[in-house]
Amino acid sequence: MDDFRLIFWLLFLIGFGVWLFFQGFTKFRRHRLIANTPTSTVRGMAMGLVELMGKVRKPDSLISPIAKTQCALYKYTVERYESHGKSSSWVNVAGGNSYSEPFFLDDGTSVVPVYPQGAEIVFISPHYQFENGVFTSLNADLLKFLEEKSIKTRTLFGWYKFRFREWCLFENQDVYVLGNAQKVPAALERWNWGERNPSFFQEWDKVRYKDADPADDVIISKGENECFIISEEKQEDLDSEMNERGFWMIVGGALLAVLALGFLLFRTGIIKSL
Repeated sequence: MDDFRLIFWLLFLIGFGVWLFFQGFTKFRRHRLIANTPTSTVRGMAMGLVELMGKVRKPDSLISPIAKTQCALYKYTVERYESHGKSSSWVNVAGGNSYSEPFFLDDGTSVVPVYPQGAEIVFISPHYQFENGVFTSLNADLLKFLEEKSIKTRTLFGWYKFRFREWCLFENQDVYVLGNAQKVPAALERWNWGERNPSFFQEWDKVRYKDADPADDVIISKGENECFIISEEKQEDLDSEMNERGFWMIVGGALLAVLALGFLLFRTGIIKSL
């Protein structure tokens, strides 16, 4: 039984190493894409893959579900610390995001809607995090949130331990976007963008940021087989991070897979018989 368990974990490490290796190439490919794609302006961009940098605009602000903060985009996770026999671990019990809600990018030349669904969204760190414990208890708002999600908060011996994290993009925040500039696809026509539904921009006159109106028939979104990144990191920082992370994932994945495979061959006696 011990040998079977060892072989199982060695096969798992081999598979994980191979997965890490190819994920490293994906990161490195994104690094090359970021480095080689010239930054465009909204007014001057062409259809297809574009790199844009500007300010986040969101006339009709969202309210984040945990911190109750006005924002243009949010993502959150809730984890609960659970015991399973002799082991304990954090288990995700709730999560969500506003990636189906568009926001605007304003680079000073014009404004374009960004549809975040399907994007790799890079946050520097959570904008809100909280973990209850011996000296910190869940406040009324967090208890209400858990109750609305029908999440059990107590055990027979006391309160569960929870970890709340929330990430946001805010109005007027600098943002980097690498995505596909395209005419509004059929899947998004339910929003009736621009001239097809002026009420979508009904608040625009109140908050007109630039002389140019927002694009009414173009969005930045995920293209077919295209990279789509939205980041609050600067372009140069994101590029460097992708490059470094990709390199170490390739090296680490290859090393892990080779070492696990070598030990597996030795353990099963295959190497000895050669």
